[in-house]
Amino acid sequence: MTTLIKLGGSLITNKSQPRSFRQSAAQNIAAQVKRIRAVQPDRRIVIGHGSGSFGHFEAAQYNTMQGVRSDADWLGFSKVGYAAAELSQRVLTEFVAAGLPVIRFQPSALIRASNRRIISMNASLISRALDSRLMPVVHGDIAFDDLIVTVQHAVNFAQQDDAFDIQLPDQPGEDQFGGYNRPTQTF
Repeated sequence: MTTLIKLGGSLITNKSQPRSFRQSAAQNIAAQVKRIRAVQPDRRIVIGHGSGSFGHFEAAQYNTMQGVRSDADWLGFSKVGYAAAELSQRVLTEFVAAGLPVIRFQPSALIRASNRRIISMNASLISRALDSRLMPVVHGDIAFDDLIVTVQHAVNFAQQDDAFDIQLPDQPGEDQFGGYNRPTQTF
């Protein structure tokens, strides 16, 4: 079974302040994931997270959701991608410090979109990482769009049925270890 653990951008960042990383939340989550791996060492885990106060501020500043056409727009596009990668690196730092074998996959290098919908994704390397007992980390990112050159929140690929084969429990509480639905509250 493969489990997707999605960390919302507001869980690991303070969305009201640019580039505000909630390090203690990331450390706490990493510790929980480590406990899951200890109890179920064969469980395949994918970590996904949004771009929170990193990518969203940049995307709003450069209005990338409306498309990218000029040199200035492309610079903004680049800055959004940079901010998203910066947050992902911080998350990875905490997971590695907890002793977890994580590997980051940059969605902008894997995904092709059309009209703000993901139409293809090369997930073969993510599958290879899972087969090697690594934990792939994907994150909110930029993406090239065939119709609208824009920013996509690529972590949402998991919600598209044909994008990635993820099996999640059918019932709340079934085969779950918990997580955060707010920065200080577990469910």
